[in-house]
Amino acid sequence: MLRPLSSVFCLTNFAPTSAFYAIGSEFSSGFHRAIPIKTRCRPDENPMKCRNSAGIGRVMLCCIAVVSMFSLSAQTPRKDSGADGLNSIKPLQIGDTIPEALWKMPLVVINHPDGKETISLSDYKDKKLIILDFWSTWCGSCIAAMPRFHILNDTFEADLEILPINRQSKRHIETFSRGNKILDSLRLYSVTDAETISLFFPHKMVPHEVWIKDNIVQGITYARDVNEETIKKILETGALKTTSKIDQLDFDSNKAFLIDNNGGSDSTFKYRSIFTPFKKGIPSRTSIVIGANREKWRISATNMDILGLFGLAFPQLNRLPQEQLIINFPKDKLQRQKDDGLSIEAWNAENLYCYELNVPPMDNEQWRKMIRQDLERYLGLVGRIEYRNGAEYFVLEQVERKYNTIK
Repeated sequence: MLRPLSSVFCLTNFAPTSAFYAIGSEFSSGFHRAIPIKTRCRPDENPMKCRNSAGIGRVMLCCIAVVSMFSLSAQTPRKDSGADGLNSIKPLQIGDTIPEALWKMPLVVINHPDGKETISLSDYKDKKLIILDFWSTWCGSCIAAMPRFHILNDTFEADLEILPINRQSKRHIETFSRGNKILDSLRLYSVTDAETISLFFPHKMVPHEVWIKDNIVQGITYARDVNEETIKKILETGALKTTSKIDQLDFDSNKAFLIDNNGGSDSTFKYRSIFTPFKKGIPSRTSIVIGANREKWRISATNMDILGLFGLAFPQLNRLPQEQLIINFPKDKLQRQKDDGLSIEAWNAENLYCYELNVPPMDNEQWRKMIRQDLERYLGLVGRIEYRNGAEYFVLEQVERKYNTIK
């Protein structure tokens, strides 16, 4: 079991500037989780300035979950309806034919031009191109794209229908839209309560654009690809030439990133450091390994005591005599005492560690500094070299921290 250096904090596919936003509790990106965790915007707030409001987010998620339980009647097959239920829905891929059941599925809507409460995709079968625009109220980039989509619908009125689709409840979307300047000005027409149709086109991030032409799923793209040039080309040639949007549907943000291939292979990281407790059956050793093409360095220590770990960060420590080590914390953490009542196995389990640092090529002092910082963060210990009477001394002392591993 890995022991983290600190509380889990993971940013995926963020630009460096967005990482700094995150440190300051601000998040921004071009696409968003289909189901959010912590980030929300006010209806009239600039999406690039959304602030983290974890408490509000949790309350809203609970409210949305309760409302959603009662808002699926138009799209969820009843157990007694003759349908197999949600488990019978097969997700559609590019190149698949739209099944007749999907064309006829009733969809709850708001602000229909003709005042309808429900529609079906078959209402638009006369259009040469249908684009399903999956969006969410907490997705700033989804809302920012709405005016452009509105213009495109007008420009290609005879041939195109861009249909907004949202999993959230009708009541929530109506309330949100009235308070959002962009959506209120558009009098947004959208499908709501869209849990069932979303199962045909599963996704992790919104906006999520599904292109349907000639009864076939022609493509799944990002919102940026829904533009006049791309629409003209597919109407003229029948081919959609753009980059497909890919969602890792099995990615679980509640689990450790890259562990058990969650998010990808654990060989794809750029930098990481790992601490674990003592591991039986692994030798005590330190090593520095430079990978192929010198692209990645691995500095490690397995089943080492505290001084062994600090030896990675202070190479001179390994040649200093015992009398030049000034240790300002309990000695029994460095070596087993005869009267401590612990077996060798028990002492090892409490006082030996495994550590590994993986970094791109850098100066030796740079990675040694990173190790010193890791040891301070995890063990609450600070080491330094001092010169006394012309001789080198290594000083190791404990820092007062709330979560020190060493007691």
